[in-house]
Amino acid sequence: MGKIDLINHKLKGYSEAELAEVDKLLDGRRPTFTIDLDPIFDRDFRKEGYDLEEDGESFSSLGSGSFTFDFKSFLDMSKNETSIDDGDEMRKRAVIMGGNFGQRDGQVVLKQADKIPEKYRQNYIVLPRTVWVLRESRERYVPFLYWDGSHWIVDLDRLSGPWDAGDLFLVPRKA
Repeated sequence: MGKIDLINHKLKGYSEAELAEVDKLLDGRRPTFTIDLDPIFDRDFRKEGYDLEEDGESFSSLGSGSFTFDFKSFLDMSKNETSIDDGDEMRKRAVIMGGNFGQRDGQVVLKQADKIPEKYRQNYIVLPRTVWVLRESRERYVPFLYWDGSHWIVDLDRLSGPWDAGDLFLVPRKA
């Protein structure tokens, strides 16, 4: 047991004022570390001139284990939609369909991108729960995954659209 650990061990039962006095005496000799409580992104768009407007829970909200996902279009085929220009409507549909995942979820997918079927390489996988705002213009963006010809990457697209049939959500398959 180190000296500081021994001191801490022997100080149990002392008042807050007495412990504060000991803290002054230890002044900087107590081992500490600092963590950043901001969301951790593999590609942090804040470093590229964006502010994080909205994020949220990640796949962890599903529980644990493995999940099978379907690729779903948000377009309303009964209305013969081919695209929509309203990104907020696209985001609402993601919630309704159960495909409202964000950038951190996309990072989990990227780590296992070899499992994405090759036929989806021409599509964007939209991650609508995370919203970034470009500081300069205040325009809103959402992240998406796309195949750049050699591997999947995360990038941003304007929320104002257009969003079309090539833009898909990941929706957990129901058992």
